[in-house]
Amino acid sequence: MISSSAITAVILAGGAGRRLGGVDKGWLELGGKSLVESILAVLHDQVATVVISANTNTERYAALGYPVIADPPGDAGGPLAGVAACWDQVRTRYLWLLPVDAAIVPEQLLSALNTGLLDADAAIARARMGADVHPTCALIDRSRVAPPSQPGGSLMGWQRRYAVVDVAVGPGAVLSVNTPEEYSALTARSDQTEAG
Repeated sequence: MISSSAITAVILAGGAGRRLGGVDKGWLELGGKSLVESILAVLHDQVATVVISANTNTERYAALGYPVIADPPGDAGGPLAGVAACWDQVRTRYLWLLPVDAAIVPEQLLSALNTGLLDADAAIARARMGADVHPTCALIDRSRVAPPSQPGGSLMGWQRRYAVVDVAVGPGAVLSVNTPEEYSALTARSDQTEAG
């Protein structure tokens, strides 16, 4: 297994949240805690370093106690731009990408990606739920991958240039919240769990 000391987690929080009315998704609340705080709780003791890729509310994110890295001025944005901005700022061999709207991250997700990456001798291991692949939830071996040269492009397209393995994730995970309807359903589910 890859040692936790060799992994930096990059929380991708640079999106505009357009489908949610321009809301910064990291600060949506679920069960009395913001999504970014919930992710940080899962990351505890799993990785050597955590950085947050964010372009808005940077002071608020920095108050959580982790470095915040913004996209370069004039960049086209998107998750690939966040990866590019963080690439030279971290020192570990492996990057674990996590989207800030991953509302329910299984405790064993990193272990599953870790095993998948090594067993397949791949450069990138991505989370898959059913037929849906999540390129923003991936473990990347930087020794086998070149940094993004066109950070305004597609994260999925960049990943396809390398040996990729998709790792099945259990049905209880929620790795993206994109619409008000999805957020409402998730909040109702959380309320039911707390009531039970």
